[in-house]
Amino acid sequence: MVKFRCLHCSQKISVNPEGCGVVIACPTCSQALICPPCSDAEFADAPVLLTPVVETRSSMLPHLARLMMDKLVQGLLFQRRELMDTHAAAAEQIAVMEQRLALLQTKWQRRLSFYEERVAALEVDLKTKAAENCQLQEEIRQLRRQVKPRPLGAPPRTAALHAGLMLRT
Repeated sequence: MVKFRCLHCSQKISVNPEGCGVVIACPTCSQALICPPCSDAEFADAPVLLTPVVETRSSMLPHLARLMMDKLVQGLLFQRRELMDTHAAAAEQIAVMEQRLALLQTKWQRRLSFYEERVAALEVDLKTKAAENCQLQEEIRQLRRQVKPRPLGAPPRTAALHAGLMLRT
């Protein structure tokens, strides 16, 4: 049996030797862990040694280095998994935003083409109205030339002509 503690909640975990190197979920905090190849030092069935402290330290250094490396690798794998999850979520959000942007672009293109067509139609109408306006102004000028204003005190011309005709007869 390989025994170790969870890096996050310190829960004691034991795994069969076949499970070494496999990623498992902690039963308490559900964090992903890689099963180490050997038990942690606190769970090792070591006989009581009566060796000096220096020899104990030097004999423990490889085990401590291995333990630190295992914890570092577990931490890196956990961070990698979180990074990949974040990356997947960001990619999904970008895809949704691209779809929304494409929809908005299509709507704006339709609206822009409608406005361009409307502006072109209004410009044609404006040219037509301007031509009609010029024609009407010319007709008004011609009518003004035909009709000359009479002096203020003079009788209307038609009445004077009729009066002259009556006098002659």
